[in-house]
Amino acid sequence: MRFKDVNERVGFYKRYAEKVGFDVRLNTLRKVGDIIKHRFWVCNRMGKPKLNPTERNTIYRVTYCKAKIIVKRVKGTCEYKFDKFQENHNHELQDTFHLKSIRTLSYSNKEFIVRASTTKIGATKSYKLKSTLKDGFQYVRGKAVDYRNFKRDIGSIIGFKDSQLIVNKMTDRKKKISELFVFYRCDENNVLNAMFWADEIDKAYYSELGDVMYALVFVPFTVIDHYKSFITVGVGLLSMEYADSYK
Repeated sequence: MRFKDVNERVGFYKRYAEKVGFDVRLNTLRKVGDIIKHRFWVCNRMGKPKLNPTERNTIYRVTYCKAKIIVKRVKGTCEYKFDKFQENHNHELQDTFHLKSIRTLSYSNKEFIVRASTTKIGATKSYKLKSTLKDGFQYVRGKAVDYRNFKRDIGSIIGFKDSQLIVNKMTDRKKKISELFVFYRCDENNVLNAMFWADEIDKAYYSELGDVMYALVFVPFTVIDHYKSFITVGVGLLSMEYADSYK
């Protein structure tokens, strides 16, 4: 087979791999200037196995598999051809549902997770909802763990932006409200770790009630739900932080 676009043939091999039941990755790419001379694509399990008995059990462990294709440029032309095709694997093939290439979330899936989160629907429920809409788990790209991992990554990105947002908002308010006091502090990694503010109303309350409230400690009682989020189940005001006071 001869062809002009090397990526077209590589895509053909990837589609073949998905149907057969294995993942592929680029192993060797040789170029002269901007011209690709040859390209190796191998089974994802190609590589020397680790002899570590404590290595966790995973279906993606390397087995020194030799399955591969080599795409080579035909000399004197602008075309490419399959120079070598090694078909046999030394391991069991996987169900398509478990392949990494299939589990990669599409843009529409990512958008669905984000939109669902705005209505208080978690990643796991989003996955189940998507499966119901698609008439089965086998028709959904990714697994529930992939949905949760994406939601976690989005949360970490938004967290930093939210911190900057609150700092900018309070700084802008201070320019408009002369009586507003704002203080914040960042750690050595420039991550916000403390913030305090008080406006003229807060100061008025404190001047009248500060001697009453000053000795009391505000104590929130929190638990962690199955989404690793903190939930407040009760609050208290303690005059002394002793065990009996908490009881």
